[in-house]
Amino acid sequence: MKTQSAYKLGWIGIRSERTGMAWPFLKRQGWMRSTPAQLNNRNAFNFIRPCRTHEEFLALDVKRLASLGMVGIAFWITDAQWGKNAPITDKQWEERRVIE
Repeated sequence: MKTQSAYKLGWIGIRSERTGMAWPFLKRQGWMRSTPAQLNNRNAFNFIRPCRTHEEFLALDVKRLASLGMVGIAFWITDAQWGKNAPITDKQWEERRVIE
């Protein structure tokens, strides 16, 4: 059961180049600010939201974030990937959400 949930739930991560006024909005939505994303770390995000389904990632309002001045990309990774610090897969890269 635990293994199954590790692949159904995951983290939404946003790697931002510019935040604009999006942080107060994200904070109200339950996001956490992470350490600054390092360019050489594929799993480094500026903002994270744990325990989210893939459907919640697909429903992420990137237009709203862009209207608040954010520029970046969002990914969804599984709990299993996060725990093992496994890199983002090619499929996840293709599913990324661009915020601009």
